[in-house]
Amino acid sequence: EEQLKKIDAIKTPEELMKLKSEFDYLGVNLFFGAGVSPDLKNSKKNIFWLSQAGYGLGDREYYTDGKYDEIRKEYKKYIAELFSLIGLNKAESERMSVETFDFENRIVTAAFTRVQLRDVEKQYNLFDKKKLNELTPMIKWDEYFTSKKMTYLILSL
Repeated sequence: EEQLKKIDAIKTPEELMKLKSEFDYLGVNLFFGAGVSPDLKNSKKNIFWLSQAGYGLGDREYYTDGKYDEIRKEYKKYIAELFSLIGLNKAESERMSVETFDFENRIVTAAFTRVQLRDVEKQYNLFDKKKLNELTPMIKWDEYFTSKKMTYLILSL
């Protein structure tokens, strides 16, 4: 319930990124994953990375492959049930379920396939904060990294 109140209180992109950082510490991947691991090309140093994440079915193919139609159908019912548990009526729960699923589906449309994820070269994209802000101006990275107490940053996408 406390987390839902925090989500409901968000009014600005800066507040969203601050909450995203807080949720990272809880293991909740909103929109993307993040963490520290050895640099893929220099194991003597660690690097902060960002990766695709944030969709409930866990794998791109569950959203795109026709053989998972029944799973998608049941997943949408599950999402609606979750919304009803927080007090939304049936019509609102179903509407929010569709919106949530459509949002996740848009995320996975841009996601790498499992084969692409195994390609180290495709995963190794180093950026400093300035370049990251240029590439994604709608995302308030400064708030995200400040809440993680990160001052110097080179990251891999």
